Order: sequence, then structure tokens, then C-alpha cells
Amino acid sequence: MKKVALKIVDQLEKTEIKIVETFKPLEGYVMGVEGDQIFINIGTNEGVVKGMNFSISRIKEMVDPVSGTTKTVQMPLADVKIISVQDAVSVGMVAGGASKGIQPKDHAKRRQ
Repeated sequence: MKKVALKIVDQLEKTEIKIVETFKPLEGYVMGVEGDQIFINIGTNEGVVKGMNFSISRIKEMVDPVSGTTKTVQMPLADVKIISVQDAVSVGMVAGGASKGIQPKDHAKRRQ
């Protein structure tokens, strides 16, 4: 009975890990751009696989002229499809083939 209970607990822990990995947002940052290739600082270690799609945006802080408060704004730049993945780096191509002003430090977030 004890072995069965331990096996059930082990399976539940593995399932919990899979559920968390499935629903956690997959995010990183652009490391660089070379031609039509975009290099992102996350790879297979974080769960990226070839064929995934990411949205690239630029995060800016802007001051609201009415309230005077600083707000974070994400300006969409492009959608990228991953064409190659390594342990800690992914390479993507922008739909349409142009890098559209993407720069290092731009934000990359997986599109579901």
C-alpha cells in the first residue's frame, strides 16, 4: 500500500510540473538582430521548440499628461516564428521577412 501511495504522489508531482509549465508565460528578450533573424535569450531549457510563435514588443515608460503618473506601455513590433532552438537561445524569423526595427532588449512573449 505504501508503494502505491508513493507512486501516486510521484505522478501527481510530475503532473503538477507539467501543468505549471503549460500555463506559465514564456517570455524573454531580443539579444540581437542579424538580417532577417531575431535572436531571443530563451531556448529549450525554458521550453521553447521550433515552430513556436512569439510577439515582439518594445516596452516604454510614459508619463500620463493628466495624472502625472508613469505607465508602462508595450508597443507591438512584429510576430516571429522560431526556426532554430538551442539550450539557451532561440532564432526566429519575422513574418514577412523584415526585422521591422526590432532591437536588443525588446520583449518577446509566446503567442498561444
